[in-house]
Amino acid sequence: MNGVELRKQRIRGFEQEPPRQLCIIGGGATGAGAALEAWVRGISFYWISSGDIGEGTSSRSTKLLHGGIRYLAQGEFSLVKEALQERQWMLKTYPKFCTKQRFILPAQNHWQAITYRLGLWWYDQKAGLPKNERHSYLNKGRFLDALPGFNGKATKGLSYLDATFADQGFLSALWMEMDAHSPHVLNHTRVCGLKASGNTWEIRGIDEFDGAPFCLTANHVLNATGPESIKNMEEWGFTCPHRMVWSQGSHLLLKGNFVDWKQALVVPVRQGRVFFMVPWQNKWLAGTTEAVLNEFPKIPEPKKEEVQEILDSIEEFVGKRPNKQEVLGQFSGIRPLVSLGGKSGKKASFLSRKHLVINHAPGLVSLLGGKWTIFRKMGEDGLKALFKEKLPPLVKDYPVLEPLTGIPDDRSKIDAHYYKTRGAALFPDDLVFRRFSSGLEDIPDYLNHREEWWSWWWAQAPDAEKQKEKKRLTSYLFKASVDQEPQQD
Repeated sequence: MNGVELRKQRIRGFEQEPPRQLCIIGGGATGAGAALEAWVRGISFYWISSGDIGEGTSSRSTKLLHGGIRYLAQGEFSLVKEALQERQWMLKTYPKFCTKQRFILPAQNHWQAITYRLGLWWYDQKAGLPKNERHSYLNKGRFLDALPGFNGKATKGLSYLDATFADQGFLSALWMEMDAHSPHVLNHTRVCGLKASGNTWEIRGIDEFDGAPFCLTANHVLNATGPESIKNMEEWGFTCPHRMVWSQGSHLLLKGNFVDWKQALVVPVRQGRVFFMVPWQNKWLAGTTEAVLNEFPKIPEPKKEEVQEILDSIEEFVGKRPNKQEVLGQFSGIRPLVSLGGKSGKKASFLSRKHLVINHAPGLVSLLGGKWTIFRKMGEDGLKALFKEKLPPLVKDYPVLEPLTGIPDDRSKIDAHYYKTRGAALFPDDLVFRRFSSGLEDIPDYLNHREEWWSWWWAQAPDAEKQKEKKRLTSYLFKASVDQEPQQD
């Protein structure tokens, strides 16, 4: 039985079931939080995603678990406190996917250093850090020892603790662990409509691969479709008083030897934005920008001006500009920010990252906004709204997760049947970037052997369909290089 037939078999099985308690629509971080909280409370649920689980922005983040020090300047104290508490929970519960990371915040003068110290004192207190993990002041010698060759105006700074996070690796391990115990997931399926029928909801949609319709039933529905949440609800016949603001964040992936720094860098730049240089998988991740978009792109790509802005920031703070060989890849994610009341004159960087729960009808809510660090809390709040604050108690522990194995040198060792059945990995990108990796380390090798992977993985697909998907996913994947000429020495 091939992958298409296995997929149809799973959908038919779901359609024949009595209503489950919950249907989660959206396969990113927000949907993951709801799925995790439903799982530990014994709530039966479906988890539907129009692409693969974690295909979009949730695998294209800055890879940080953080409270968000820049939000302190905006007075978002409750958001930062909540995020710090969730950061500590993730570090304790899922240490194999989270890594403590010290960041340096440069200070240009004495008074700026004092201001930063006050903010970081509060930051450490709300995170409940022991003394040996709290922030510290770096004089000129210690500052340059941690950031040798730093080219900015500052000669001192503060070192503080946050964490990095294998977003895609965690998300893949989470849903595959839950799905292996009891099938929950339908990826590459698009919901086309919702209809109330007594105390249940009919969820109608199509299989994105072959266009076949399906209809599932559930007592509650949670819309967690991120950047398209409001648009989807309107298409399904419901209204929302707020407006979605699409903010594109872009990143460059640099070779690990580009800088010889011992800590990550975070620098406030312009209009409330910050610039990051974060060590990641023996490489460096540089970004991010806040470019407001007028419409949601199905295939987000870094704009040329965004790439140039990141390259300019790298040159400004590192003292040199990466050449084409030193840039391994680039990618963009779309942040779903909520503008309350439907209009706002604020820049994207000043819009709140707080999440919002919207009740559309009895048993139907949307979860809007938010950020990866508070994904679990977002899911919990969404379920509280659905179950009227009477959430079922925890009936099991949070699942123990192990990072999924890396791509074996011998592809014959990959159990394709298993992944097409359990993992619903319809395309090689699903397998490589969302089963066998954390998302970034395999970029160059995979892109160099892309044709080989396609012919091996999906040989039975019609040529026309294969070419269409190859074109779509090639654009959607991380790019192997940026559009610039190597710099002359």
